[in-house]
Amino acid sequence: MESGGSGRWFRRIVGSAVVSGIVALTSAAAHSAEKRCLDEIYPAGTPRNTADFKFDQSFSGDAEGSYSCLLGLRPSELRKALDKFRAGVLYHDPAAINTVVRFPIQAGVSDSLGTAARSARITIRNASEWFAFQEKYFSKTQTALVACTYMGNVTSVGGRSQGVMIGFGAFWFQSYVGSWTVKLTAVNLFPVDATMLAKSCTPPGAEGN
Repeated sequence: MESGGSGRWFRRIVGSAVVSGIVALTSAAAHSAEKRCLDEIYPAGTPRNTADFKFDQSFSGDAEGSYSCLLGLRPSELRKALDKFRAGVLYHDPAAINTVVRFPIQAGVSDSLGTAARSARITIRNASEWFAFQEKYFSKTQTALVACTYMGNVTSVGGRSQGVMIGFGAFWFQSYVGSWTVKLTAVNLFPVDATMLAKSCTPPGAEGN
């Protein structure tokens, strides 16, 4: 009986040690991956004692993967771009629009999401033309879509056209290696109803809460 009890006790100790080892290895791997991702956006010689770097340490990942590894994008620069875009659109701030929009920019406008939708392509060259475009084509729900945007509800997309989109692709942001600045690079306007607005503004995992 003692031998059996000792055996069970030994197996529990060994099992606990194995689990602890796996947890330690997983934590080490996660730390290594996080460091590798930060190294992607902070090459050797880049200062790491800045407020932006501390922010990027906390927000290097998102629900879809990792901004830094997947997109080669600094989260701090995305935050600045989203903040400036909201200010530009909501308060008609020309300085903000000039900073965040990569002019000239092509904007697509469609009257529906169907295959038979009528669409137009418009070239916008500066802040003045942007506000004229916004006045003519933005609906209240599209403006609300911009108003609710923050890093928690945008979607990162990898592949050849990698970037971050607001809603279902209405506004696209991309980063450029070298300057690391994030800018609005494409606009695709289509009707946004209340249901689509709610889905776009709700962060992943918060549905029904």
